[in-house]
Amino acid sequence: MNTLRAGQAVSLRGRRPMQLRLLDGSGSAWVTRTGSSSTAFPPEDLILVAGQTLHLGPREHWVMEPAAAHAVRYQWK
Repeated sequence: MNTLRAGQAVSLRGRRPMQLRLLDGSGSAWVTRTGSSSTAFPPEDLILVAGQTLHLGPREHWVMEPAAAHAVRYQWK
């Protein structure tokens, strides 16, 4: 389990398929997939809420930050 406090951001990138899951009882998070002309992944913004899972493909790069003034707890596996 990891905790991301309000005002912080984390960069998430995997070499294999990965899962980002916001834990139950956690707040919401804003996640952004960064786009690149060298990848097939366009930029994308999402809001995740507690209990949701985002499946990330290999070589995708996402940045996550809390969507409100509360910390979020998450798993990255």
